[in-house]
Amino acid sequence: MEIPSSMHDVIFFLIVFALIIVLLIVIAELKRSLDKKKFREIEVRRKQVLQKKMDVLRKKQEELKRKRDEKEQERARKFEEEQIIAEKEVEKGTEEQKRLDIYARVLSEAYLTLKPVLTKDALYSITKKYVERQKIPVNVSEDNLVLGGDVDEKSIQLFIIGLINEYDENLGEPIGNLCRVEIEKMLEGKDLDSFLEKIKILPAKGIGYLVEEEDPMRSYNLFKKYISITDCLCITRRDPEKIRRMYGKNFSIIWLTNVKAKGTMDPTDLERLMQSIEKFLDEGKVLIIDAIEYLIVQNNYKTILKFIQSLNSTIVMKKSMMVIPVNPSALDTRELALLEREMNVLK
Repeated sequence: MEIPSSMHDVIFFLIVFALIIVLLIVIAELKRSLDKKKFREIEVRRKQVLQKKMDVLRKKQEELKRKRDEKEQERARKFEEEQIIAEKEVEKGTEEQKRLDIYARVLSEAYLTLKPVLTKDALYSITKKYVERQKIPVNVSEDNLVLGGDVDEKSIQLFIIGLINEYDENLGEPIGNLCRVEIEKMLEGKDLDSFLEKIKILPAKGIGYLVEEEDPMRSYNLFKKYISITDCLCITRRDPEKIRRMYGKNFSIIWLTNVKAKGTMDPTDLERLMQSIEKFLDEGKVLIIDAIEYLIVQNNYKTILKFIQSLNSTIVMKKSMMVIPVNPSALDTRELALLEREMNVLK
C-alpha cells in the first residue's frame, strides 16, 4: 500500500519538528548548563570579593582593637604613673609635714628653754618684737611659741636661727647657746644635719650676767643649763647640801662662811677667793656667785664693786661666763646702777 505524498510530507514535517524540538531542548540544556557554570563563576567571584571585604573588615577590626588595647594600656600606664606620682606626693607631703612638726617642736623648745631663765615679760617682749618683724605664721604668748599655718622648711629654719641670734643680741651671746644645746639634744639621730650645722654652738665668749630677782631661781636655772655642758663653780652662802639636792653633784661649790671646814672660805678673804676663782676659770667655764649681798655686808659695797669689776675683766679675758643674782631691793638705786654698768642685766 502506497503512502500518499502528503503523508510523507506530514511525517517529514513531524520528524523535522521533533528534531527541532530536540535541538531546542539540547540548546536550552546547553544554555542552562552554561548559565549554571557562569553563575557558579559569578558566585565564586562574589564570594571571593566578599571574602576580601570580610578580610579587610576583619583587619580593620583587628587594627581598631589593637589601637583600643594600646590606648587602654597607655591609659592604664598613665593612671599607674599618676598613682605613683600621687603616692610620692603624699609621701613627700607627709615627710614634709613630719619635718615641719619637728621644727614646730624646736621652736617651742627654744622658747621654753629660756622661760626658767628670763622673766615672762622679758622673754615675751624680745620674742614678740622679733615675730612681728617676720612673715612667718607664728603665734607668741607668755607661755609658748607656736608655729601656725603653711610655711616651707627653709623659711622656718631661717626664722629659728634668727630668733636664737636675737636672744644673743639682746641678752648676750651665750644665752642663745642654751637653745642650741637643747635643739642639738632634741634632733640627735634625726636627718637634719644641715640645720644643726647652721645652729652650731658658738665659741665661748667672756660675759657676766647680773640677774635681778628676789629669789635666785632664774640664776640657778641658767647655771643649771651649763652643768651638763662644761665645768661649773658655785660660790654661795646657802647650805651646799641643799644646793646639791636641787642641782646635782657635777659641779664645784665654795661655801662662804666664817666656819672653817673643807670647801669653805672666809667671805672677807677676797684675795684668796679671787685666786680660787682664777684657778678655776678657763674657756667656756661657768661661775655663779650667789652671795653678793652677803659679801657686801661682810666687806663693804666699794670693795665688792672693785672685786666684781676685776673679776669681770678676768671672765672676759678667759672667755668664761659669770652669773650673779642680786635682790634689787637690797641695794640703793645708785649701787644697783653701778653694778648694772659692769654686766649684762637680766631683769
